[in-house]
Amino acid sequence: MARENILVLEPYFGGSHQSFLLGLQKYLPFSFHLLTLPARKWKWRMRFSAPYFAGMLPSTRNCDAVLCSTFVDVAALRGMGPAWLREVPIFTYFHENQFAYPVQVEHERDLHFAVTNFTSACCSDHVAFNSLYNMESFFKGCIEIEKKIPDMKLGLTEELRKKSVVLHPGVDFSQLDEMPTATGVDGRPPVIIWNHRWEYDKNPDLFFRTLFQLDDLQL
Repeated sequence: MARENILVLEPYFGGSHQSFLLGLQKYLPFSFHLLTLPARKWKWRMRFSAPYFAGMLPSTRNCDAVLCSTFVDVAALRGMGPAWLREVPIFTYFHENQFAYPVQVEHERDLHFAVTNFTSACCSDHVAFNSLYNMESFFKGCIEIEKKIPDMKLGLTEELRKKSVVLHPGVDFSQLDEMPTATGVDGRPPVIIWNHRWEYDKNPDLFFRTLFQLDDLQL
């Protein structure tokens, strides 16, 4: 049986975005074709990667699905790209969302980028988030922004929920698997991994509270 072909559009190919895609390529039974840009200038990527990628795509469809990160404006991509983009399933994966991404001070937050996240999700067929916190903070932001829209009631947030799931990023334990475990001769404790940025949107407080509880239990 032929493998399904997945076109991946990632204008910020670095860090967790890169690790996530490399993991998909390694472990999933699909054929991936990646179009990427270096991981820098994220605001420029979010504004112009859609027309850039749209101009690179062939006029005839050659994939079974498209996977985008949130640095791709999916609404613009579908509007500016070839006609088959309006038919092929598009998946958007949220590593973060601009409603909740940490900023120095709250008044510096540019809601235009959050709105791009919102419309990208609306124009995607399926949406996945790397954590429950990420998903719920996104929906909270969507509800708040819908309340601010003058003269129009959209009611889109509940529709977004119906096509959204939490899909935790994978972790490659291959190097750890080669190390002796707590049951080994050295008796070392098991390794606990924090697989996120040290920022409030990743809820590190819960991580540390859990560590303290384990310590109290002498585990």
